[in-house]
Amino acid sequence: GGQICKPIGVIFVRRLTGLHEAAALNALIQSANMRRQELLKPATAAAAVTALVAAIYFGARDMQIKIHAHALGVGRDKDFAFAIPLPERAPFREAKLRIDAAAAAAANPDPKLVRLIAEAMAVREMVLAAPSLSLTQIAQREGRCRTKLGKLLRLSWLSPRLMEAILDGAAPARLKRQQLLDADLPLCWRAQDRLIAASL
Repeated sequence: GGQICKPIGVIFVRRLTGLHEAAALNALIQSANMRRQELLKPATAAAAVTALVAAIYFGARDMQIKIHAHALGVGRDKDFAFAIPLPERAPFREAKLRIDAAAAAAANPDPKLVRLIAEAMAVREMVLAAPSLSLTQIAQREGRCRTKLGKLLRLSWLSPRLMEAILDGAAPARLKRQQLLDADLPLCWRAQDRLIAASL
């Protein structure tokens, strides 16, 4: 999150977009800084991420992020892409979700948690498929509760570590569907791990 939320620099924008015209660059930077303000506010952060991020891919050394060009007011079909290097090792005092390997091997996935993850991903696909609609409009169109859709959308950005633990049946037994659905999950994956670990 930190690298995305820093003030947008001209050199970075030129390298990312291939634009060189001053007026186009200025308009793009203004649009990007408006998105930055949305990312900094809890009330608008999830919707801003949904509008901006086309895809995220993890490699051995970096994380590749594709950004929707139209979300930055650029009239082009091709998405922008850039890479963020992954840390070579985890921070010394990183909070971790403890998983017992022996118990995990014998465990079966909690079907309620698995269904919850599937619902969350389906809602994210629904939102990404209608970028011009607000979450309220999508809820009205689908005849669903807007609050529930908002919780599911936020849950679709669950940390890969937690998601894999749930799908592999290695999630802590005390982690329940409603607890996860109601959790005020931050966007930062490490913060999510700390939050879930502290609540169990």
